[in-house]
Amino acid sequence: MNKKNKLTVKPYRFKKYAKNTKQPIEKRTKESLIIIAAIVLVLCIFFVFALGSPKVIQTIETVSGTEDTTQINQSGNTNAIEETAKPPKYLKKYVNRNPDTVGYITIDSAGIAYPVVQADDNDYYITHGFTNQENSSGAIFMDYRCDIDDFPKTRNIILYGHRMKDGTMFKGLLQYEDQEFFLENRIIEFDTINEPLQWKIFAVFETTTDFYYIDTEFPYDEMWLNFLEECHRLSIHQTHMNFYKDDILLTLSTCTTEENGRFVVMAKLMQ
Repeated sequence: MNKKNKLTVKPYRFKKYAKNTKQPIEKRTKESLIIIAAIVLVLCIFFVFALGSPKVIQTIETVSGTEDTTQINQSGNTNAIEETAKPPKYLKKYVNRNPDTVGYITIDSAGIAYPVVQADDNDYYITHGFTNQENSSGAIFMDYRCDIDDFPKTRNIILYGHRMKDGTMFKGLLQYEDQEFFLENRIIEFDTINEPLQWKIFAVFETTTDFYYIDTEFPYDEMWLNFLEECHRLSIHQTHMNFYKDDILLTLSTCTTEENGRFVVMAKLMQ
């Protein structure tokens, strides 16, 4: 066999061609791997930046159950909460109508559901309604000395309302004279413009202005605790209740038919 024939039969063992193309398979495979690697790299960079954002991290922790949802209450204890309390949105419409709005009180069973206002004194809203019109019903109002932004400073949050013959305003409080009603309806919802709050009733009593149940000055913890115990003792319905120096009190006050008489419902902030 001559040299020419040997050259013509030399095998080509290493290169295979893809169908309908002149490009070697080995080369196409390398390019495909490079493209895939580039895509993976881009995705990795994307997830690094995306997962690094606080919102994504918070969402992941919440779903996985690792989010820390404990807070320290005023008594120094830790309670699990679902989320941080937010100002009730429904109160905005009342604030827009009257900037004096500080909250909203609801006791459905007693027919009480009113916005609460606060003036610079305790006289104006005795004779003026929520929309500042002059009338005999007045409004449900908070004592001017109270501070919804700093409950511990006030300790005793006092709300006043007339006892109207038509059953409006704070007339419904008188139903708490009945023990069964008292036991079945001890929760008050008094939301401030800062946060929604619930309060548990522990005392119901009649008194006169001689007993200064609307005191807001308690310079010593012992004075505060003695005051709470005294109010509890005066209640016409006796229930077990523990008191602590960091307790916050909600006092609802209305008049009675007696001269200088007052009907009082007291509740403690649920923490």
